[in-house]
Order: sequence, then structure tokens, then C-alpha cells
Amino acid sequence: MSVFVPARVRRVEAFIRNEIECGRCAGAVVLLGEGDNIALRFAAGLRAREPEPEEMTVDTIFDLASITKVFATWPLIVRLLDQGVIDIDDPLSRLFPYPIHQSLEAAALRDILTHSAGFPERTWARQYGGGIENVARGMLLTRAVYPPGREVRYCSRGAILLGHLIELKTGNTFARAVEDWWQSAGFKNVFAGAVPHKMLPFTAPTERRPDGRIVRGETHDENAAWLGGFAGHAGAFADADTLAAFARMVINGGQTADGSARQVLPEEWVRKSLRVQTPPGASRRGLIWNANDLPGSPGEILYDHLGFTGVGLWIEPKLRAYAILLTNYIHPNRLPPLDTIKPLRDAFKALCWAEWGSDN
Repeated sequence: MSVFVPARVRRVEAFIRNEIECGRCAGAVVLLGEGDNIALRFAAGLRAREPEPEEMTVDTIFDLASITKVFATWPLIVRLLDQGVIDIDDPLSRLFPYPIHQSLEAAALRDILTHSAGFPERTWARQYGGGIENVARGMLLTRAVYPPGREVRYCSRGAILLGHLIELKTGNTFARAVEDWWQSAGFKNVFAGAVPHKMLPFTAPTERRPDGRIVRGETHDENAAWLGGFAGHAGAFADADTLAAFARMVINGGQTADGSARQVLPEEWVRKSLRVQTPPGASRRGLIWNANDLPGSPGEILYDHLGFTGVGLWIEPKLRAYAILLTNYIHPNRLPPLDTIKPLRDAFKALCWAEWGSDN
């Protein structure tokens, strides 16, 4: 049974083109796929408004913002879990060689992975000083704002700590560890923290800074920039085809989709990550992945991760289908208010997935 039948695909493409024509989005790249087949792949509009208009192309490289959490941090964490280097029920005191605030002593790795560790939702890394070690120490000494394991509140602090945990357990910098895994998975046009100069013309710019400089090819996220450009929560760059290869790897249970069928992630932990791990009544999350109800589908759950710059990735593992929407919605500034991207992404998600069985 197909999800992205021709009628649905036409509606998705028409919607995005209309959003661009109406000025609600400068440009976008869309990719829809099922299994190894691509149902839709197109670019429309502009990737840059300033200083000169530039046409959007399907190979445009985007700042993935918080998609970094699943695209870079999650794979290395599940590998460490599979190797027995860490355990999902390890408390913070066992994971990190730093003092832990008393209110966080009950928090475990599982709570970080489900955004339920008690961390404050706002993050300002500069307050803790320079360098990831100082930032990690400061975060772990910050009082919990709710009892660990009792609520689900999305924040970037946990992912920043996970990036540092990967450094502590692998002996590599986070960027080097991630780049090594990307290479082993066969991903191309993917970068940690900054895009090489020769690739800047293919990169979607983001926000204009107060000094008038438009950010291009370097992370937009202020906390990631403070931490050297790349951290567990933000700083990855890639194009739609690379993100699609990642999505296919996820729906294949950790196997590459390049014909070699290499197992680059442990299947058990991939499957476990795409199951709801939070208690009834709480916001639904897998391991790092967000979970949405999708009534009528085989799994009845749609997993996703979004990014502040205007990007989104949705995966239905039972249907082996995925959808990618890449925009640089904050270019050249954050006005009109960023919450205007939410109706666009919500409508895109609904067109791709809601009442999917009605088209078959």
C-alpha cells in the first residue's frame, strides 16, 4: 500500500509552490520517499534573497539546526549503547566526571534521551564560560526545574551534554566522531559546523547579524557557535539527498540504502528509538525523536525532528516512508515572527500524512 500516491504528491508540490508565490516562504526543497523509491524531489523559489537573488536548487546545502540531534548525536549514542560503553539507565553521576546538582541526581541517560531530565528549557551557554567542559559542568550544577522523569520539556541542554558524552567515551572531538560515522555510512555533502569555502555558493544563507553580515555556511545557532560551531544540538549541514539517505537508513533498521546493505547502526536500538518511550499523559517521544499520532497507519506513530532554521524530517517506520522539507525561513531575518513557519510545516505534514489511507 503506497503512501505517496500521485494525487497526494501533486497536492504537496502545489501547496509548497503556492506558499512561495504568496511570499510566505522564499524557497524550499522537498523530497518524499518510500523504501528505496523517491516519489517527489523538487526545488522552487529562492535560496537567497540578499545580497542578490539566487535560485533554489535540489542540491542546496542547509543548516539543519536541531535536526543535528538525530542526524549526528543520536547515531553515536545508540552505537555506544549497543557496545555496552553506556547504559540507558546510567545516572548522570556515572556518565560524567563532574559534580551533579542534588536535584539532578535521579536523572539518567534515558531521561536525557526523552527530554525529561529536569533541565531548563532555555539555554545560554555563554553564562558557563568558554569550552564544552565548562559548559557541561555549569549545566550539571544547574538546579532542575522539575523532578527528573516526571515531565517532558524539549530543550537543547541534554543534546549538548550528549555531544560531550560522546567525546568522553570515544576520545575524539564530537565533530571528528560524527564525521567518521558519516563517512562510514557513505553520506556526502554533509558538514560539521561549517561548510568549506568552495561549497558556499551551494549553501542556503540564514540570518543577517546586527553588524549587517549574512550568515552563510556557518552555524546559525548561537550556542553551537559559542562551542566552536558544532555541538550535540546544532551545527550539521547537509542537502536533501543526504538527509534522504539517512532516512532510508533509519527505516532499514540501520542498514545503508546504497546497495551494500551495510549495518552502520544497531538495528535493536534503531527500532527501540522509534517507539514511544514516555509515560501515558506525557508528551510522546522516542529516544531523541519526537512522536506524533498517525491514526490509521500500520504503526499509528509518525516520528520527526524539526530545526529552527525552517527544516523538517518526518519518518513512518512501519510504512517505510519519509518526508523532507528544507527551507531557510529565517533568511534574511527572523521577521515576520518565526511562528509563521509553524502553520506552513503543519500544513505540509498534514498533506503528506493525514488521512493517508483516503488516497488508496
